[in-house]
Parts: sequence; C-alpha cells; structure tokens
Amino acid sequence: GDMKKIYLLSIMFMISITSSAAECDILNRSIDQKTNITNKELEIIRNVLSRENVLTGTSTKDLFKSVIQFQKKYKLEMVGNIGPKTKAKINSLIGINCQNSIITVPNSTSTSVSTKFIDTDPERLMLSGPNGGESIEQGIGRSLDIVWSSENLSKDSDIVIDLLGENLEIVIKQWKVKNTGKFTLDHNQVDALQIGWFNLRIKHFCNSETIACSVDTSDNPFVIYPPTGWVAGIFNFNRFDSGKKYYVNYSQSIPVAWFSYAKDFDYYKVYLGNVLLNKEVLVGNTRESGSSIDYMKLKELKSGTNKSDLEIQNAYYVKVKVAKRANEGEDRIIKEIVSGQFGIR
Repeated sequence: GDMKKIYLLSIMFMISITSSAAECDILNRSIDQKTNITNKELEIIRNVLSRENVLTGTSTKDLFKSVIQFQKKYKLEMVGNIGPKTKAKINSLIGINCQNSIITVPNSTSTSVSTKFIDTDPERLMLSGPNGGESIEQGIGRSLDIVWSSENLSKDSDIVIDLLGENLEIVIKQWKVKNTGKFTLDHNQVDALQIGWFNLRIKHFCNSETIACSVDTSDNPFVIYPPTGWVAGIFNFNRFDSGKKYYVNYSQSIPVAWFSYAKDFDYYKVYLGNVLLNKEVLVGNTRESGSSIDYMKLKELKSGTNKSDLEIQNAYYVKVKVAKRANEGEDRIIKEIVSGQFGIR
C-alpha cells in the first residue's frame, strides 16, 4: 500500500560529517534469531537499543531480549524478532538522531547516488466484528460478517483470517481474502462450523509467510450455537474449548453441559472417548442437560491399554447422543454431537 516515506540521500564518496556512520546507516531487512546478522547490522541495532536504555547484554541472545523491551516500550507486538514494524521504528529513531545529515557509506568508492527510505506510517489492521460477546445462531438464511478496517494497506493486499478456539491456540478454520474490510460467510458456511466459543485473528504477511506485519485478535470470545431446540456441541464445559486441560482425581470430576433437545426423546447417552485409544465408554444416561466425568470412568477407559498417560493425555473427547428407547434391541439415536479434543491430567 501507499506509505509515507522519508528519503535519505547518500552520496557514495568520502564526505566528512559529525554523525557516525553507525548512527546514520539504517536496517534494510527484517531480522530474526535465525538470520545471519552482519557486524554492521549488529552495530546499528545495539546503538539504537543503547540510546533507548533497553540494551541488557552483549550476546546475541541478550540482543533479542532487549528487542522485546524495545517493542514493549513502543507498544509493538513483543515477538523478539525485528519485523517490519520494529525495523521501521528503529529506522525512524535513526533518522531523528541523524537530523537529516548526509550519510557516509564506508568502504565505497563509487560516486553514484543511492536512496534509502524509512517507513514512518506502518500498516495496521483493526478487527471490529465479531470482536467478543456476540451470539451467532445457525440456521437457514443466517450469515456471518467478519468486519475490519486498516491503515496504510491497499485493498489488493492479502489478508489471512483465522477462526481460533477459545484458548487462541488452535486454528479451526482459515481463509485468505483481499483487504476489502469485510468477509461474509453464507448460511451454509456458518452451519458447517463447529458449535462453541471462538476468537478471530486477522493478519497480513508483507515479507514472508511466517512473520506478520500487522495482526489483530478479537477482544473476547463469541459463541456459535445451533437453531433453538437442537443439541449444541459440548461447548460450555464451564466455557469448554478444544485443547483445554482438565484435572480428574477421586474428588474432582469434569462438568459437561449442553443445550437441551426440544423434541421428543427419552434420555441423553453420554460417552467419554480417546482418539488414540480408539475407544469410548458410557458415562451414563440422563434426562438433564449436563453430566460429569469422574475418575472411575477415566480409569475404565484407560484399562487394558499399553499406552502411557503422557501419550494419550491430549486426545480425549466427549460424545452426547439423543436417544429414544426402543421396545426391542438398541436405542434409536436421533442426534449425536462430539466435542473437540481436550486434555485430562
């Protein structure tokens, strides 16, 4: 996108100036802990960090720790790497220090003129909805608008949208769209999503597919729930989310809760399973919209396995079936919902 630039002209022959070359040279690339940093880049970074009173040591490890403090000071994302935003801030501070001096580039005998620039207005993404607390009901005709705004970023730029679990760690769904400020999921896409609590994250990658130049995440989770009268997913294990860890012992169990089923049925059948064991056990039948998983059911599920607790500890799930009692044979299952995977310790 269009960004304001301050151009610094460098005459490539020996000119005597009062500012040192290290202070007036700028960073021309992003740097992370795997980058082969040149001595000149180290000198530039250390000078700036020292002037900002955040330099804490002389090793490369100390350098990146100091970068985090620099990012904290200027309210940048504290990732420890020098990405485009941090690089732009470092370069802008160099520009202020140089006070528009002509820069000497050492070890050069060419008389050609080169141009360097500093980004004074870094790009920015701001997510406006869903941004936390919204309730989105599935069903025919119900769509979902993901809305954001941006600064210093063109409408042709690619934006990545992540649908995250409540704990912000698991990417459930991802879309790559243009920076139009709005992306709509139609009712078929909304109905295909899981039931539960979610967050959104939007980001733009400017130099690579690993370092995001601008990121924004929803302030709080929002909920997607099914049409009224259907059984929802096991989304509110006291605000359950996939990837969460629960602790079970003789005195502590896991609460399970779900939306009620409004049509004719006899009871819910609740199961605890583990995908790595390829096994599940019946926790019990209930007419309530909730149950609990105790230590004995966990012990029953793990009985007979040769796998360690460590191997299987993050692969548990809960299944709820809406059942109608049959006169003969097995219960007739009307609807079945499976939770995301979670951990049990």
